[in-house]
Amino acid sequence: MDGWYLGTIDVQQLVAHLMNLRAKIALGAQNDEAAQDRHLQTAVREFLSSTMASLCGHNTAVASPSWMDRSLKQLMDDGFLDGPRPGHRVVLCDEECRAHAVISQSDLVRFVAAQSGCLGSVVRGKSLDELGYLKPHQPREVLSVPRDLPAIAAFELMDRNDVGGVAVVGEGGRLVGNLSASDLRGMVAIEFGSLTRVEEFMLLCQEDQVTLSPDDSLQLLLETFSRTGLHRLYVVDAGQAPVAVVTLTDVVRFLARTCTCEPSWDRTLTLTLT
Repeated sequence: MDGWYLGTIDVQQLVAHLMNLRAKIALGAQNDEAAQDRHLQTAVREFLSSTMASLCGHNTAVASPSWMDRSLKQLMDDGFLDGPRPGHRVVLCDEECRAHAVISQSDLVRFVAAQSGCLGSVVRGKSLDELGYLKPHQPREVLSVPRDLPAIAAFELMDRNDVGGVAVVGEGGRLVGNLSASDLRGMVAIEFGSLTRVEEFMLLCQEDQVTLSPDDSLQLLLETFSRTGLHRLYVVDAGQAPVAVVTLTDVVRFLARTCTCEPSWDRTLTLTLT
């Protein structure tokens, strides 16, 4: 089974797994804060010792070698956007199901950012506001948490809403950071108790905060995703309050719906990856 594709691990699966362990271990201790803290520490230790097999899922398209003759539009429609829950990557396997390459949403956005011909004249140069990325037409509600909220409560909010991150806000609703499911990577049990606040947890995995304004263009959005490697970007108003959040999946959906009449989208994956 050497090299066989068995599945992928998504960061949102990590959050769901931690929440399930916490609920199972803490059952019956809801009114005892000290017991809750001990149970959370136990859940985190069990979480950190989980095997890959217990976390492995299949929310990823598995493609045969024939996919290399498909177009970029087909990659989006059949790979990233097919099914009830969008996939973040496509795994290219041979006839024996051995994985040879992975194409992610980030790879696609990076390619589009470098190829100005991919953006049609209808959208090229238009602002995020003009393209409908802001209220009341934004792709999704901006979920936010105060910086002093217990981190475990913020991860519960992510799990409950099936999202990979939440905005962290300070006084006046000003954006001060982002808490992501991927921040669970590198966590150790001693650092994560029931009283650990979001702002304390963010210090362990802080990344530079990158934002956009409503007047910024789609091209700048793509270039910012490409440059930073982030999976979500916040659009803020003049007071630095988040008014929209744009994810890679939102961008892929938008491109599939709006821009794929351009000749660049007829390129095959073989031409794109070489």
